[in-house]
Amino acid sequence: SKCVSPEIRTHLPLTILVGGFKTRGDESHCNGLYYDGRQSPALLSASQILPCIRLGLSRMSRPEIRVVVDKEHVQNLCHCKRFDVDEFLLVRRGTEFPVHLSAPYGYSLKVEHVRLVQGEKLRDPEVVEVSVTGQRAMWRGIDVSIVVPVATPVWAYKLVLSGDVESRWGGGAKTEFQVELVGMRVVVLFNAWCEEDGVFVADEQEREEYVLNSNGRVYAGSLYGMPWNLSLYRPDSLRAVLFLMENTSWLEYRKFADPLQVAREFTALVNVQGDNGLLVGRWDGDYADGHAPSSWRGSGKILEQYYRSGGIPVEYGQCWVFSGVLLSCLRILGIPSRSVTNFSSAHDTNRNRSIDQYYDAEGEEISYLSSGSDSVWNFHVWNEAYLARPDLPKGF
Repeated sequence: SKCVSPEIRTHLPLTILVGGFKTRGDESHCNGLYYDGRQSPALLSASQILPCIRLGLSRMSRPEIRVVVDKEHVQNLCHCKRFDVDEFLLVRRGTEFPVHLSAPYGYSLKVEHVRLVQGEKLRDPEVVEVSVTGQRAMWRGIDVSIVVPVATPVWAYKLVLSGDVESRWGGGAKTEFQVELVGMRVVVLFNAWCEEDGVFVADEQEREEYVLNSNGRVYAGSLYGMPWNLSLYRPDSLRAVLFLMENTSWLEYRKFADPLQVAREFTALVNVQGDNGLLVGRWDGDYADGHAPSSWRGSGKILEQYYRSGGIPVEYGQCWVFSGVLLSCLRILGIPSRSVTNFSSAHDTNRNRSIDQYYDAEGEEISYLSSGSDSVWNFHVWNEAYLARPDLPKGF
């Protein structure tokens, strides 16, 4: 603000520096103090100027600090550039990325802690301490480099930074601050580019194919297969996956750090049976109250319908549909995976690793023994996921 004292009796402006803020002042206390250089300043009394000074000093002790993230740059560093969901910032475990804290000119910041806080409405949320790998003071703020630990559960978090702020006009006194990223939650994903992560894949072409590729084929009884759009980068696909994790899954939060546990959990979550999951299976040919399994050509509409309905299971699917949707979920979370089809697929129901049929002495099949037992289907579709298995002995 630029103000003039009548005691000086001059039109030369007196500049009042208020901690980098351009303050118009409160009309009830310092009306008319603002001067922008385009009009003649008013001659004001000192009693009118002092309230504005007090207002500025009070703001100096409480500087506005904000978390600023270049979303496009960060997601590019984390191999997530194809995702574009307004309310989420996607990062991968073990990858360094920058965060900027903005502050008024004249303040120095030092970040002591960066934390990821689980959930938005939980009474006692889990907290993950994030590694700070570097800090660089800027003209108005500080750049901070951080790395999410590789053992972090995949989840959506609040990003919270805290530390000390010091004003050059405050005589060296420090005060503490705590701020959070506003308007976005940070979604942590598995990282196939990080050697320490259990889903690490060394070959770049395989990472592109089994983690990032959103188009493929499923083979449902034909050697030619059918195109299947995984819809990895549709906003509602990510939202549906997070909805399943936060609202449907029974898996303990900390186990979402283990790709094996996550893959197994989503194998159950895509099926409605037992846990009110994503898809209802049906094989009797009567699909009048839903969609025939053969009508689906991708995962996007299924995930969208499930999310927008608030978690009502989608009707209907069969093995190739379950496989395509599970493939989308795993790749969205960063687990390298693919759909696999087996022709003349043997189904062993009693775990003796053979297909059993029963005949009498006359060579006639004993139907009551064979009925509902082992069988050979013309095809069956499931999924493979690439991940470390520390639970198995070496060599497996």
